This record gives sequence, C-alpha cells and structure tokens, in this order.
Amino acid sequence: MNTRRQCSQWMTILEVWIFMVTVQCQGEPLLVVLEEDVEINCYFESADSDFLIIWKGGNLEPLTHRFDESVIKKDDRRISTIGTNGRTTRLQITNTTFKDGGSYTCHKLYLVSGEPETCQWLINVQDVPQIVDVSTVWEDEIASAECCSKSTDTMHTASFLWTIGSKLLWEKTRSTNNVISEQISSSCSNVSFVAKRRHHDQTLKCLVKNELNAFDTVQMKVLYPATVRWVPQHPSLDILVADSNGNVNITCTSDGNPFPDVLIQRLNIEENNQWVNLPTNGTILKEDNMIQTCLFPFNLGNQRNATLRCFASRCIRPCTQDESFLIRSD
Repeated sequence: MNTRRQCSQWMTILEVWIFMVTVQCQGEPLLVVLEEDVEINCYFESADSDFLIIWKGGNLEPLTHRFDESVIKKDDRRISTIGTNGRTTRLQITNTTFKDGGSYTCHKLYLVSGEPETCQWLINVQDVPQIVDVSTVWEDEIASAECCSKSTDTMHTASFLWTIGSKLLWEKTRSTNNVISEQISSSCSNVSFVAKRRHHDQTLKCLVKNELNAFDTVQMKVLYPATVRWVPQHPSLDILVADSNGNVNITCTSDGNPFPDVLIQRLNIEENNQWVNLPTNGTILKEDNMIQTCLFPFNLGNQRNATLRCFASRCIRPCTQDESFLIRSD
C-alpha cells in the first residue's frame, strides 16, 4: 500500500506556558529565551507503524528514536516523544543554550513502505538584554546608558525600545550589531538625555522588540544639590513666638538627592556673629514628593530672643541655605 504522506504546514505558534515555547512543523523562525525550554512538534497524516524518527539540529549529534523503543527517549537536554497514534513526534530541549540555535529537521523514515517525510524549522536563541554603563548623573547633565542582547540570529540587528517610567525615550538612540562568532551576534543600543529631577529619577527600561519582548530595568538616580527652608507658622510672619516657658517648635523642609542632614544653628553674637550648631534633634514628620519635613524643639532659656536658621550639612555639592529668623518670648 502506497499512502501519500506529507507534513501539515503550520505557521509557528508561541504558547505562553511556564517556560515553554511550542512550534508545529515548519513555519517562521522560532525565537526562544536563553535557558528556557523549547518544544517542537511534528505532525504526520499517516499512523503506520514501523518507522524511525531522526532529529537533527543545533550543534549536537543526531538523535534517533525507533517506533519499537520506549515512547520517550532522553539524550542529555533533549527529550524525544512519539505519540501513541504514530502521527505526532515531539522534541523538547531543556535549558537552552546558544549551541541549540540553528536549523532543525525531523525525519520520519518508514521501514516497510512509504516515502520519507521531513519537517524543517529554524530556532533562534536570544538572551535577556542587559543594561550596562548606566551613569548616576547630576541634574542638567547628560545621562547615558547602553543595552545589549546576544542572539543566534546573526543576520539582523535587534530593535530596542527605551522607556523611563511610563514615557518613551527617543533622544539620541542608536543600535549596532557585532558578530561575536559564526553563530552568535551581539546587538547594542545606546540612549542619552539631559537629566531632570522627578522626570528621569525613575525606572529605566530597555526592551528588545519582538514576540518575546524581553527586557531589563534599572533605577536611575538623578542627583541635585540640597535646599533647606524654614517654615513659618503663617506665611506673613517672619518670627516665632515662644510660649511662657520659652518653648517653641521649629519646622524645616529640605530637598536634594541625596537628602542632606538638617540641623538648627544659632547666631552667636558674642563670638563675632558665628553660627553655632544646636544639639537638638529633629523628628521627620513626612517625606512627600522628594521633600522632607522635620520638626525641632527649642527653648530660649533665660534669653528673650534668639536668631536661628535651618541648616543643611553633609552636602555633596554646595547646598542652598535658608535665611535666618527670629524667636522671641511671649
């Protein structure tokens, strides 16, 4: 009996299973992430017995699987399975490496009668991109980053998409492709932009645009000098009035990245108007929108008034200090 057989022509499909990608017979190249598993299925019209399956592909030795062997045959990271009806065969490659990339064939040879049948496809292995050379930058300076991804697809340059927060980054992006070896190429993309606080002090994301959409992220850090301010009890007031015991609470706000250490200084008139640090410790009331609010207790003691100021210390770059304010007894 001479039965016409041929592989059903299926387009490549990707199914989102747990670390599993599946392709049916032949079609578009199959893309898989490095170290994930890939599963390849081949379908035949005939269910005749007495056949031999030969898997070829990658840089590995051919894997043969006879119909009269066990249903499952393992060879290191490759697992061959013959369906119970004889119409299907499956090859699973676990923990893929770059060596697994390349052309694959599934040969079905009939030992009694029938023409040999073959399925063919291409597997490309791509690693997860990595963002490197990220610069911690001061505000209004140029920030830059580079993102690279390796693949066994040596014919095409990967297409990258950069975002920061939820916004696209288009400024000064470029991509390059370098062939590392006969089988592996590396595509890289560079991005640069003028850093602004709050706008760029967010998550930077680099995505390789394809059906996998693999990406990497880093947290950008935009530095800027600190500013400290005294907060009056009322906008129209420029003095603080202590209670009958000479006690008063002082509120200071500060910003900056990194945050400065905030303290209270007193003007010492007896020592040539020198500013002296006070030992009082502040309590952080809140941090909101990169602004820190601190509360400091102060007591006038036996004096009727004092000139104080909120002061920022341990500044990486010169801080903007606040003007002085007056405290007097009630």
